[in-house]
Amino acid sequence: MKTLLLIIFALTIQWAQGQEEIKVNLKEYPTSRGNQPAFEVEIPQATTNDAVSILEKKLVPGGFFSMFKKKPRFVQEKDEWIMRGIEIRELGPGLTDVYLQVAAFPGRIFTRVFFDTADGFIGSSDNMLRNSESAMKLVRDYAVDVYKHAVSLELQEEENTLRSMERDLGRLTKGQSRSDRQISTLKSEIADMKREIDEYQMRLDRRETINLEGLDAETLRQQHAETAKEIEKDIRSNEKGIRKNERKISKLERKVGKNLRDQGDQLNLIDKQKLKIKEVETKLGNIK
Repeated sequence: MKTLLLIIFALTIQWAQGQEEIKVNLKEYPTSRGNQPAFEVEIPQATTNDAVSILEKKLVPGGFFSMFKKKPRFVQEKDEWIMRGIEIRELGPGLTDVYLQVAAFPGRIFTRVFFDTADGFIGSSDNMLRNSESAMKLVRDYAVDVYKHAVSLELQEEENTLRSMERDLGRLTKGQSRSDRQISTLKSEIADMKREIDEYQMRLDRRETINLEGLDAETLRQQHAETAKEIEKDIRSNEKGIRKNERKISKLERKVGKNLRDQGDQLNLIDKQKLKIKEVETKLGNIK
């Protein structure tokens, strides 16, 4: 088995990402080709599928002419993804076989990338320091791309959550406006009914002052009595309608009060969500 370069630790590169740290190490791990040097990196928030697809795109970038020829792809063989016989510009001329291993854990993954060239696996004693440095940078750039993608998805999810909160707030404000209109209509109806009661009362008062005499006096008194009964009935109906509307208004005002409290709570949630989005945007901006 080929031995690792003694200067392995000198090649370890660290990049701070806010409070996170992306760290690429060169270390031997078992593969289908035996123990070989791997460029290992821990990537927060990422998934296995993204790790595989993003490395595939990085190793074989698309272009106009790429649509006319078959592109190399990773093929999964047991716990490895293998892409054979590709030319990697960053590593110089010649064909390279790339082996990828991914270990997934909650909230993060560990990827191991192996580069098998005509001169052997990069990072072994038979390979050049320059190739190790180039491979280290390639894996670092790849890890940054994967991390950025993961945080971009997080940002998108948080923005979707904000939009959902804002829609909920919109429904609350519409509900308040609807209740306000209903209260206004009920109050207007109460005012109309009170005016009618005043008019009815004035008609009753006028009838009491009329002097009914003569041959038709008894008939007129009966007619006035019947009319008075109808007016009193209308007054009672309006008074009943007023009480009914007042109960409705009281119920709606309680509903509006709860709605306003809910709006306040929702606005607080929206403010917190905006701060959360700002934090994710800052985290994304710090990944370089």
